Amino acid sequence: SYAEMKELHDCLDKKTLEVERLQLELNRRDAEETVQASESMPKSISALEKEITDLK
Repeated sequence: SYAEMKELHDCLDKKTLEVERLQLELNRRDAEETVQASESMPKSISALEKEITDLK
C-alpha cells in the first residue's frame, strides 16, 4: 500500500542519512590521523638518523 511504501521510503532516507553521517565521521578521523602521522614523521626520521649516527 501507499502508506507502507512511504514508511519504507522514510526509513530508507533515515538510514541513508546515518550512513552519510558515519562516512563523514570516518573521513574526519582518517584526516586527523593522517595529520598526526605527518606531524610525527620528522621526529621519527630525526631519531632514526641519530641512531644511525650513533652506530657508526
